[in-house]
Amino acid sequence: MPESARLLGLPSLFIKRDDVSGRAYGGNKVRKLEFLLGQALADKRRAVITFGAVGSNHVRATAVYGKELGLQVHAVLAPQPSTPNLEANLFADRAAGATLHFVES
Repeated sequence: MPESARLLGLPSLFIKRDDVSGRAYGGNKVRKLEFLLGQALADKRRAVITFGAVGSNHVRATAVYGKELGLQVHAVLAPQPSTPNLEANLFADRAAGATLHFVES
């Protein structure tokens, strides 16, 4: 964004676009997972565990990117009222091969 930087009196300006940051799933969760999953790989881990509500977007992102990196993903899922988004996330979790562990609380 050289023109915007010039107008603002800055030497350079960069914009992070979360909508295009991840191939399979974007957003701020992907930025965080880049470090967490990267550390798991650096530590030669074979699996990761994540926690969230049944329709968690974080769990979905972890399942998708964990699979892409060859990690087993275990998701501990707490109850949540059913919504279309919840169902879509559960489908994606399962499609990514995550092992889902449903808990009461």
